[in-house]
Amino acid sequence: IDPDAGKQINLALDKIPQTCQDATIATEDGHFYLHHGVDPVAILRAAVQNALSGEIVSGASTITQQLARMLLLEPSERLAPTYERKLREAWLAWRLDSRSTKDELLALYLNQTYYGNFAFGIEAAAQVFFGKPAAQLSRAEGAVLAGLIQYPDGYSPLQYPEVAKERQLTVLRLMEEAGYLDGEERAQLADEPLRFRSRLFDIEAP
Repeated sequence: IDPDAGKQINLALDKIPQTCQDATIATEDGHFYLHHGVDPVAILRAAVQNALSGEIVSGASTITQQLARMLLLEPSERLAPTYERKLREAWLAWRLDSRSTKDELLALYLNQTYYGNFAFGIEAAAQVFFGKPAAQLSRAEGAVLAGLIQYPDGYSPLQYPEVAKERQLTVLRLMEEAGYLDGEERAQLADEPLRFRSRLFDIEAP
């Protein structure tokens, strides 16, 4: 990431809370540790959805595909709604998966992904949205951040706290379905009060 584009701080995977890892996998790529960069089941599901709609409405992108798009494709190509781009993205994801461990890919993803408000990576996001380092995030707060990845601007807890809360509840449901939480844990985390950072910058001029 361009160092002038926003706040970004690298963390080793063992310094990233397990809940942030689990919530991200459950939300973005439930079969992350099972596939080789591309998820055939998700591709089939997306193909059916796209065929029914007559256009590309679902890309079935794995975490590794998102990395390939974010780091290896030109900006002009990243959002192109074409099958050519998806094929290239899948090929690059397969190559990434063959050359890196899953933990290396997950750490890279959590350190480079954009969470909104000029925050790249989980450490920057924790500081921007909660005013604390990632190591101090609660499980409920980790679920909030995992929910931002798909739509950082629309799910921003600083601009749309009610929408962010709804998104967090979706993440908690996905975590329970994936086996990371039981029903009691999900209910406890859903009821935990959330306190977001109210000021992003110290402004010294009008």
